[in-house]
Amino acid sequence: MKKYWRYLISVRTELIVLFIVALLTIILIEFWLIEIPEKFNGGAKFGVIVNRLCISYISAFIFYFLVVHLKTQKDKENLYSYISGKVRGILNCSEQLIDKMIDHSKTKIKGKYPTDSELKDICRSINPHSNAPLILGKASNYANWIQLMLYYKQRSNKATEKVFLKINFLDSDLVILLAKIDDCSHFQSIEFFSKNMPLGNTDFLAFQPDMLKYFELINELNIYYQRRLINYGNLS
Repeated sequence: MKKYWRYLISVRTELIVLFIVALLTIILIEFWLIEIPEKFNGGAKFGVIVNRLCISYISAFIFYFLVVHLKTQKDKENLYSYISGKVRGILNCSEQLIDKMIDHSKTKIKGKYPTDSELKDICRSINPHSNAPLILGKASNYANWIQLMLYYKQRSNKATEKVFLKINFLDSDLVILLAKIDDCSHFQSIEFFSKNMPLGNTDFLAFQPDMLKYFELINELNIYYQRRLINYGNLS
């Protein structure tokens, strides 16, 4: 019953208002106006016409709801449940990355994502060539921090690619956000420098401005996810 109520309130507001007006009009005619003498010539016939129109609208509304709207909403829920999971995966990539960076640098941040000064402190504490908490292939073959960031970049890219396969059904705000993240300067620099190791840098301060923009975009995506997608991920 709760699911059908959710489907009902997702119908366009004007259609629901017209349904309520039609229903109240029928009740008014059948239980009150029908007993009142005509106030003008043809009033009874006019009432019959209005009553039939209201019955026709209610019948059409019920048909639309059961045959068209229910299927549309179920399809939308199935699609957005999938999209919600992929967007959650993109967010997880950034959150796992910053968690690992915080652990390694022994620093703390006040919010979910680092501020400019917090990220500078974190980047100052990490050497791009040092071992990162990621094993490549054989045991004890640790990735460096550039490789770790490349790993999360690639995971994020793959999730975005899968979402974009459904682009015809996506909200334009989501498309723009995902495109900005996918093409962000942080991803571009990590891709470039992963192919040009070793670096002359002994910390990540040179990468900090691009990282900050990346986390700002991720924060925007998280806000969108909380407002528009999280409920689809929780559907049962």
